[in-house]
Amino acid sequence: MYMRSLSAVILFLSFASAGHAQVSLARYFNYDLFPEADFINYKEIPVNWNFDGKTQREFNAGLTALKEERFAQAIASFDEAIRLSPELWISHYYRGICLKITGKLDDALKDLEFARTRSGGKFQISYEIGEIYQEKRQYTQALKYYDEVRDLAPDSVEGYYGIANIAFLSRDPDKAVRFYKKCMDANPSFPDAYLKAGLLRLFANRRENKAFEYFDKAIEVDPTYQEGLFWRGLINIEFGHAGKALVDWNKLIQLNPQRPLYTLVRGYLYIELDDYDKAFTDLKNAVIDLEIDENKFELGSKKQTNKQIDLQASSHYLMRNIFGLSDEAAAPLRKAYCLIVKHSYEDALKDLDKSLAVQPSAAAFLLKACTFEYLEKHDSSLVCLNKTLALDNDIFEAHKKRAIYRTALRDWRGATADFMAMEKLQPESIITYKLRGQLKASLNDHYGCIIDLTRYLKSDSFNVEIIKLRANASYHVGNYKTYKEDYVTLLTLDTFKIEHHQGLYIANILLQDTVGAIEVLNHCAKVFPSDAFPILQQMEIYLWKKEFSKALYSYTLYTEKVPFKGARERSEALYLKGLAHLGRKELQLASESFNQSIEEGKAGGFVNLDSHYERGKLSLKAGKKKQTKSDFKVLKANNYPKDKELVETVLNSD
Repeated sequence: MYMRSLSAVILFLSFASAGHAQVSLARYFNYDLFPEADFINYKEIPVNWNFDGKTQREFNAGLTALKEERFAQAIASFDEAIRLSPELWISHYYRGICLKITGKLDDALKDLEFARTRSGGKFQISYEIGEIYQEKRQYTQALKYYDEVRDLAPDSVEGYYGIANIAFLSRDPDKAVRFYKKCMDANPSFPDAYLKAGLLRLFANRRENKAFEYFDKAIEVDPTYQEGLFWRGLINIEFGHAGKALVDWNKLIQLNPQRPLYTLVRGYLYIELDDYDKAFTDLKNAVIDLEIDENKFELGSKKQTNKQIDLQASSHYLMRNIFGLSDEAAAPLRKAYCLIVKHSYEDALKDLDKSLAVQPSAAAFLLKACTFEYLEKHDSSLVCLNKTLALDNDIFEAHKKRAIYRTALRDWRGATADFMAMEKLQPESIITYKLRGQLKASLNDHYGCIIDLTRYLKSDSFNVEIIKLRANASYHVGNYKTYKEDYVTLLTLDTFKIEHHQGLYIANILLQDTVGAIEVLNHCAKVFPSDAFPILQQMEIYLWKKEFSKALYSYTLYTEKVPFKGARERSEALYLKGLAHLGRKELQLASESFNQSIEEGKAGGFVNLDSHYERGKLSLKAGKKKQTKSDFKVLKANNYPKDKELVETVLNSD
């Protein structure tokens, strides 16, 4: 059974990389990491092929696609089989399995319940339903179905195992172990029960010897049991048995050489054993096998992703060049690489200096530049990048890093030279255009930004952040058509981001497409029925079109549909309401709205100058000179741009 062992490994690695000599896994043990419902494997039910040929064809196509993990195609085939034979429960069962695997749990439950009530008591269906409720953390419901499994198949392991897992998750270790033992009685060759009983005995009861008995038994009944080998090795490390852990993990990697995380943890173990040559081999291979697309590099980010991209680039460079170094220079370089992976940066710098003292190399300076960057010593990092490229000017990663530094220092000529070198070294790499476009955007070189990001988006057309950046650049150069096209794409990619609606609305307004603007607002109001944006913007459009009654209706919608209104927003809405009354020649109502708008603004620490302006003009027409002067003083003090001559005339009059 699949468990979330990876989460625990990450905890272990984080703890180990902090420099602690002793690992205490108990303090990191989390019941919620185990046991996870198995969404990878499923219970097969033999098929009785006594249904019509067309249905058989579609059902068989679905079953084949399921086994080949083509889940969307499998669901489509089962859909057709169910359309042809709606009461065929086995089609509902396997479609439910596909839906469960793809995370559509509520839909899966409907299909599985349909199959359960018509299958004549297939325990496999009840077990699958129990796992869904377990995943949903509805343990009472899960237990109901696991009990049903036990009643339907009392000699099978599944019912006991499900009940044991719920006890595990419910923090009842004694009950969990009792039912895991029932699993062992029902099927002595079932390794998962031994492993989980061992974990509980260790972490819940602190019975080390008993725990290892269970771990040993799990591997005895299945010598290829990877979770057992992994966990026994990990626990052996906690209790100081590194040699035993190494034996388990060597076998683990032999069984699954394609699992880079296993190689990574063995690399950490070699570091603890001070075997840096073997650690280097494991860590280098793991970093390369876990390779991240370089286009995920984020300018200015301190995320682990950026560091992993650095390490994988350094790994590739080291593989090509370390053999040209003497043993005296290569050994501390390998050790430094391991220490960087472990986040022991200060110690890594010492070994890099040892390597450089024996034989200067671009590889050592490149690692040193990365290390200084992680320590946020950017001046030192730039110095090391210069030394790296002085020894080998054909390192793409070094040019990339130096281009970023040079741009930050406003060394445009130098940055341009580095970007040109990147294009020459890796003309197929689109990260050059992404980074250069981002940097040009930060420098307000909008045309240059558009050119580079357009080239980048030809290869990564759904990158939301880059599309936004190009849209912003298009806005600044007045290319509103492209600005609109980008926001149409953004809204298509994610209709649940209100800023995408806002951007497309602005684009339509800039292009004077009021029909398009209203369509966007109507769509936005459906998606965000309680948001003020679409309602207030509709008010503005109606005011512009002189449809004042519709504007007032929009204000009514605003008061009814928007539950949480800030003082500034209320002030703006009341200002728009005042304009609508003004358009209908309802001067008293308009004046009252502007008064309310100004008071709401004061309550929120905001001066609504537009409302002061409109109230001042109304007061002037009504002969209320004192009120007019009061409003116009506010306008002058805040350098309000409208009717400055009128404001001065009124304020200077007697």
